Amino acid sequence: MQIATRILLWMVALIVLLTGGGIMFNGIDGVPGLKDAVASPAIDSELRFLAAFWLAYGAFAVWVSLNLTERQTFLPAVAITLAASAAARVVSYFANGQPNNSTLIAATVVEFIFAALIYLFYRLNIRNSN
Repeated sequence: MQIATRILLWMVALIVLLTGGGIMFNGIDGVPGLKDAVASPAIDSELRFLAAFWLAYGAFAVWVSLNLTERQTFLPAVAITLAASAAARVVSYFANGQPNNSTLIAATVVEFIFAALIYLFYRLNIRNSN
């Protein structure tokens, strides 16, 4: 089960590091589906600022995956953070309407599924270690 957990964490980390890096270095153009969109300087600044935290989350997922035996207690935090990011997209959907591309909707679904799987694998790892 640890191999599946490690693979899942690396998948999350890869997606997070690519999207976070893209947004940090490209601003709004780094958001999938928003190439050539115009953002105010304040929105661009906020996106790039938050991208740094998204990158840190990806690095944290990698760090956890490198020693699951000792760091599996961090898996719920990884899962909750990912689920919270998906929940934030849902809040945005209801507050501002549907995004103009399906990539962001698909990202929401994937984030919820991956968060649930990470937590499930955590519970299975705990059960198997007892």
